Amino acid sequence: HTFGSEFNLMLKTDLDQINQYSSILATTIKRIRNRQVIRLAGYDGEFGQIRVFEKHELAELRDSTPQDT
Repeated sequence: HTFGSEFNLMLKTDLDQINQYSSILATTIKRIRNRQVIRLAGYDGEFGQIRVFEKHELAELRDSTPQDT
């Protein structure tokens, strides 16, 4: 396990270290740590949702990230 437990990754691991592994993961954890998430309320028995990215943002990040060959 590169970063140890999920707890350690989410709360303690330096973002630069995570970024060396994955820029998308580093951005995700940074937004969660800064409480910059998208909250969608539930309704009529439907669960609410918490998202880190808008759909277009994630597509743009994937397109800009070099793929392993």
